[in-house]
Amino acid sequence: MKMKDEFVNNTSIVVNSIFHEYVENRNVHNPFINTKNDEWLPRYRLSMQEFSTLLNLVIYKKDPLFGLIDYTSNMDKFFDNKKFGRDCDEYARAWMLWGVHNGFNAQEMVVTTIDSAFSDAHVVTILNKDNNYYLCNYTTSGPFQTFDDALNDLKRWERYADGFISAYGIYQERLV
Repeated sequence: MKMKDEFVNNTSIVVNSIFHEYVENRNVHNPFINTKNDEWLPRYRLSMQEFSTLLNLVIYKKDPLFGLIDYTSNMDKFFDNKKFGRDCDEYARAWMLWGVHNGFNAQEMVVTTIDSAFSDAHVVTILNKDNNYYLCNYTTSGPFQTFDDALNDLKRWERYADGFISAYGIYQERLV
């Protein structure tokens, strides 16, 4: 039994290391993309609920090769009719941009499970303003009292019910 526990622990350490390396590599090769399109300005003025409704009218589209090629596309094209390239990281980026323009501190997070680190990987945004934290996972949930409370709301998803690992510092925007 001790040998099995050691194997599980060592596997967990390796998966966690590879996952964090992947996230760091993704940041280097997929730099932050902001919007330059004036079409976004009226969208930034929407309330959180109105923005959530708008985002969820847009159809989810996997990245190429069923998500095997993962990248964040140009946000100016988020609302375009696309064949692919509008999945969780684009929704998370949209929430981050909306949050920053509305006075929130925003943090994109990549989360996954130990058992299926790459197939279970998912991107969300945590917004914070006046010590109220919101999990932006396509729609929003909150407010929560802490960052960790907001992130742990992901446990409502069956795939993350038993826990998850997360990589902080994907992209972080704070008001100056």
